[in-house]
Amino acid sequence: MNEKKILVVLVHGFCTNRFAMWPLAHLLRREGFKVRQWSYNSLFEPVAIHAKRLSHFLGAIQKNEGCFQIVAHSMGAMVARSALYQCEHQNLGRLVFLAPPNGG
Repeated sequence: MNEKKILVVLVHGFCTNRFAMWPLAHLLRREGFKVRQWSYNSLFEPVAIHAKRLSHFLGAIQKNEGCFQIVAHSMGAMVARSALYQCEHQNLGRLVFLAPPNGG
């Protein structure tokens, strides 16, 4: 059976880096998912700049991979939400936010 793996994009939170999401990436890969980690420097630029970069990244993934899903933690959820508002990503499957700062 030649089943295509589901791609999951991981987005880390504030004041950390992609290594904070490594345990989740490891578990997802072990369960058969394809994983890409997107990283940004949360300390030195506003969410809008990160969102623009993430939107471009997702656009490239959409062209190359087709369907994808996003798991974002904390500030990464704000960045992901903003990125999705900037551009229509028709191949987005599930969107999972872990501890998003929805209240401020």
